[in-house]
Parts: sequence; structure tokens; C-alpha cells
Amino acid sequence: MKKNLIALLIFVAIPFAGVQAQNQADSARISKEHVEIAKIQARLAEDKEKLSKLYEEKNRLAAERDSRQTDALSAADQNARAARILSRDVQSKSKAKKAKKSARKAETKAKSASKADSRVKKSEKHIRRLEKNIRNNEAKLRKLESRVSRNH
Repeated sequence: MKKNLIALLIFVAIPFAGVQAQNQADSARISKEHVEIAKIQARLAEDKEKLSKLYEEKNRLAAERDSRQTDALSAADQNARAARILSRDVQSKSKAKKAKKSARKAETKAKSASKADSRVKKSEKHIRRLEKNIRNNEAKLRKLESRVSRNH
């Protein structure tokens, strides 16, 4: 009789222990998912802040690029004028010197404008990459949140 009672207690206790272990596993999985959700939300907040800073930087770089392009066009016009003046008096050393100086200035301004344009394009590339990361993280977040809401 005593053996039957002990066996009965063991058979009754085992399923309850299994249920308890299952509940602990579920709560551990849920807490891991909540931690992951919090991490993704923090990453999203950081990325969105970076994105706004990148947009400000891009606008600043675009304004600088426009200014440098205007300077380059102006220098190119001055160079063309100096070349026309020199073509009228080919023997003039002073006009040749001015034309050469004007050509160097136009070349420098053109390089500067080109570099400014490259910086803007690089900034736009960073923005696109960050926007893609934000979209991916938002998709992960939605997926995790739907999984957690289904489990509750």
C-alpha cells in the first residue's frame, strides 16, 4: 500500500513539475523577447537621431557644394575672359601671367566643387544605408511584437 501511495504521488507530481518547467521556459523566452524588443527600440531611437543629424549635415554640404560650384563657374568665366584678352595680344607677358593665374584658380575651384559634390553624394549614401537599417529594424520589431502578443 505504501508503495502504491508513493508511486501515485510520483505520477501526480511529474506532470505538475513538467507544467512548472514549461511555464518557466515560456517566461524565459518571453523575457528574452522583451529584452530584444527593448534593444531594437533603443537602436531605432539612436538611428533616427543619427538620421536627423545626417540630413542636417547633407543640407549644409549641399549649400557648400552650391557655393563652390558658383565659385568654380565664376572662376571659369574669368579664365575665359583672360584667355580672350591674351588672344588679342599674344606677346604680352603680363596678360599671359594673368591668364595662367586665372587658369590655375579655375582649376582649383573646379576641384573644390568636385570634392564638395563627392561629400554630398557620400552623405546621401550614408542616409540611404541608415534608412535601410531603420526599415529592417522596424520590421524586426513588428515581427517580435506580434510574436509576443500572440503568446499572451
